[in-house]
Amino acid sequence: MPHSHAAEELLEMIGSGKSHVAHAQSLAVAMVRDGIPQEAVTAFASLGSFGAHESNAERDLHRWLRGLYGVTLEPYFIDVMLEKDDADIDDIGEQEDNPLKGTASTRIPVLLPHEVFSAIHSSSDHQFGLSMLGRHSPAAIKQFWRHLQRYVPEEVKDHPALAGCDLSEMIQLLIHFDGAEMYKNSEYNIWSFSSALSSLLDVDCLETQFVCCILPQKAMQQKQVKNYVHKEIARLMSWSFKVLQSGKFPSTGFYGEEFPSTSCRAKRSGTALAGEWKILGLQLCTPTEKHMDDMNFKNFSANAPFLLTAIDHNMYLNTTPSAELSPWTAMPGWKIENTFFDWMHIVLLGIARDVVAAAIKLMAMRGVISMTNLRLELKSLTAWIKKERKSETGPPGGGVSCSLPAMTPANTGLESWSEYPEMGSSFKAAQMKVMVWGMARKLQMVLQNVQDLHISGKHHDEELLQMAVVVRALNKAQRLLDNSDLLMTEQDSTRFNGLVQLHLRTWQRLALKFEALGIALCKIRPKHHYLQHIGLYVASTRVNVRIHQNFNSESYMGKMKKIAVKCHSVSMMLRVQQRYVLYLALSWERAKRASTGPGAALTGKETLEELLLCDDNRRPLSSSSAEYAKRRCIMGI
Repeated sequence: MPHSHAAEELLEMIGSGKSHVAHAQSLAVAMVRDGIPQEAVTAFASLGSFGAHESNAERDLHRWLRGLYGVTLEPYFIDVMLEKDDADIDDIGEQEDNPLKGTASTRIPVLLPHEVFSAIHSSSDHQFGLSMLGRHSPAAIKQFWRHLQRYVPEEVKDHPALAGCDLSEMIQLLIHFDGAEMYKNSEYNIWSFSSALSSLLDVDCLETQFVCCILPQKAMQQKQVKNYVHKEIARLMSWSFKVLQSGKFPSTGFYGEEFPSTSCRAKRSGTALAGEWKILGLQLCTPTEKHMDDMNFKNFSANAPFLLTAIDHNMYLNTTPSAELSPWTAMPGWKIENTFFDWMHIVLLGIARDVVAAAIKLMAMRGVISMTNLRLELKSLTAWIKKERKSETGPPGGGVSCSLPAMTPANTGLESWSEYPEMGSSFKAAQMKVMVWGMARKLQMVLQNVQDLHISGKHHDEELLQMAVVVRALNKAQRLLDNSDLLMTEQDSTRFNGLVQLHLRTWQRLALKFEALGIALCKIRPKHHYLQHIGLYVASTRVNVRIHQNFNSESYMGKMKKIAVKCHSVSMMLRVQQRYVLYLALSWERAKRASTGPGAALTGKETLEELLLCDDNRRPLSSSSAEYAKRRCIMGI
């Protein structure tokens, strides 16, 4: 595409989901009529026979921009049995002995991880250093792997990718799966992957998370079909990861088929994917929900029985029925030890919602918050937290504003006092992080007031003091994660575990007290058990569990939805991937220009080591954009 700022803006609008193709084409027509002479703008205006056939505009766009800026990524198609309407089901799907009855073979598009990885490497050293290496130097990457080999040997033991490989050229990938509502009452499942080395960066999630496959939830509702689809996608990604570990493009496809002789895949057969770089694939998933009566998840003591029942990968394979095995057992090098707990869902979207609501309810019970004017008190508390947060992140009159929903009796779970209070779903993970911080500061003030009352001889409120300990311990643990790199110091990891255990034991004491009084407060959930495991894991490995949390993955699904809603539902799975590739091509091209163009800090002649060590100092330290403010909050800045 000939260089044109206007055409690039139109392309970004399409690729990021801000606009339909037909709308962008109409804007291009208006630009041409206003006398903008750019060739690329005229080409945009010509889509769909200059708007005469709008339904053909997107087809024309992808034909015209195929291979944009040298990015040759294109969807690969696989056949999967999916549920269909009765009228669409073929004879195979209706056979009585078919375990996938009611399904039909469907051709679906996927973006192969090894091709995405190669495209990132080919775009520029700057982009590869950002998206895959997280701006870490080869020496830092090697140190990270050496640390894992020492402290968590079972996670990397006997991994095929480690054989004869330079550890400084090894990248750990995380796979994410979740669903998102793309259209009204229509949810789609998204498989994506990212580099663990880039998980702590404060950048746009589209720079670090990459889609593999999108499928409608309604096409895999039956348990048998869902398990089959998961196994097929896992089998595909496992094949692609084996290619990544080999370091060379495959000569045949997923099914062993030969590539068309004129295709890019055939021309690249046997060539290097990305120099000497290789991949070590680790799966990020949810642990099993199996439960034994004598293994009480509410037991947080150091000698709890479940702490002695950890199983290794071989025992998992030998004791688990084949039908219940994880579909990711097909992934080379995957082990049960590589199953991680997600801090965001366990704490910020789980435990933190209980903690904040319980603290507010206890303050109301003790008269710190007036029950007669509860709605106004909660509104005032919300405004106070926002004001305190803004003053904390900048000088007086400055700082970063945070967006918080106004607290009400309904969204704090205080309308019915017979139930355990919990913050509503309107409070997202980043907002709950601010709420924990704000309640810790509020309770610090309450603590001082209680201490003053105690000195003056009045009653000592032990429960309120313990609640303050609960909130402050959780907030301090979060701050330790935010202020640490991939590997925490031994002192910080030990302190983190101590704060987690203090939080759990104090919460447990409060739960027992209020249960004896018949008050619904401080409920203990299985997520508290998971949190105990997180604390012990960090203490023993010093690995910052923020690399496992799904902040970027969740934001990424929201951005994919934004692209999807601008596509027709019939062709959405293909069009989303095609638009996404165009957006990546434009984004990578702009990043390359910024890193090597006139006035840039880089000259284009730096070594990879120099590129990785070059931080993005040109970006301002503060921004008024809501998106950047949200990322600052997530990263703990």
